[in-house]
Amino acid sequence: MTEAAHGAYKRRLLWREHPQTNRYYPNDLRREKAQVLELVGQWDEEEAVLNENLRCAVELGDQALIAKSEYELGGVLYLKGANAQALSLYQQAYDRYRERSDAAGIGLVAGSLGCVYRELGDFTRAMECFQEQLRIARQESDSAGMSRSYGYLGIIHCLQGQFGEAMGYFRQKLELVEGLADQEAIGATVGNMGNVYKMLGDEQKALKCYDRQLEIARRLGDRRSIGVSVGNSGVIHNDRGDCQKAIVSFRTFLEMASGLGDRRGVGIAAANLGIAYKRVGDFANSEKYYDLAIATGRELNAKQYLCRYLSDKADLFFRLGRMDEAENLIREALGMAEQMGDQSDIFSCRAISARLGAASGKEDSIQVLEQLLQEAEDEWQKAELHYDLYRATASTAHRGEALRLYRAMLEEKPRAEYRERVSELETGE
Repeated sequence: MTEAAHGAYKRRLLWREHPQTNRYYPNDLRREKAQVLELVGQWDEEEAVLNENLRCAVELGDQALIAKSEYELGGVLYLKGANAQALSLYQQAYDRYRERSDAAGIGLVAGSLGCVYRELGDFTRAMECFQEQLRIARQESDSAGMSRSYGYLGIIHCLQGQFGEAMGYFRQKLELVEGLADQEAIGATVGNMGNVYKMLGDEQKALKCYDRQLEIARRLGDRRSIGVSVGNSGVIHNDRGDCQKAIVSFRTFLEMASGLGDRRGVGIAAANLGIAYKRVGDFANSEKYYDLAIATGRELNAKQYLCRYLSDKADLFFRLGRMDEAENLIREALGMAEQMGDQSDIFSCRAISARLGAASGKEDSIQVLEQLLQEAEDEWQKAELHYDLYRATASTAHRGEALRLYRAMLEEKPRAEYRERVSELETGE
């Protein structure tokens, strides 16, 4: 077969023939176009292309093609934050694959279902989906499927504060995607590893990961990942006390997410701007960006994010003396954390609620803070509670213990927040 004939034959295979009308549908060509549109951030156009693919698949009556088209359309809707629509399409695709006993298809969609459940705060169902995906990928010797599963499992362990387990999964994924030469997946994975290093206090390793993520994203022209990596670096700048540099990074992330129609990214960038502006005392801008973050969290029903946006804004109102508003926010956040069963967020919300109560002179608030101190498991929680009890009671014992803990944490992780607490406690102001 000549090269020209071979090329014509390959092009012919890209089209689907209706068995009765002899009409052809360029589904695979549109799919490839959609992949490019996703990379460069033209998500509305990608959605239109994939909608057309689904329409044609339905007209053809090809159940496997319908399932694949539902799955792919669900993917762009998930990126845009349309969780309910994405969940519906993923579930339809999952059910079609099950009817066909298509193990590879079941595994592929199970992971995506897990991502939506994770977004909605249902970590139990998310974990079940990810484990199903991993089990099938191992049965099928599917390296790409295993790599996706490892990534999803790493993220959910990171969200639950299980950083050792998270890093183990990310390392397994990185080994696989480097073997597959999947540059997009390599960039996402090193970015996630950077998040773990950041949480563990190793800012240098975190920044190296974010720099590598950014370099890959720029080389691929991946606008979403460029914004994410810039935003990740902004968190490091904020932790170091370089708030103006952090604000520039977060504003860049916000502008890119807004341009893409990435509502999830808009919420994350806005919440980080709320934190940064609060740090520099610009409370009007802080409130403005928290409002934007909360609005997008409600729009997406993204409980895992919304709970933290609400509690962060409650802390802002506490600083401003707007106690009733702060109490309403933290009450909603606590209810959401309890609904999700997220113990870390439950503890944080209870502590903020008790702090508000102590500042308002509520009788049992000191006892609640003392009880939380007995329950506290990590040094940060203990330091914060000793600090709260010192502020509420002027106890020199609590002041001394808070100072000891903050100094120890500052020595391990040079965060501006710890430095400020040490300075305050040393001077007694």
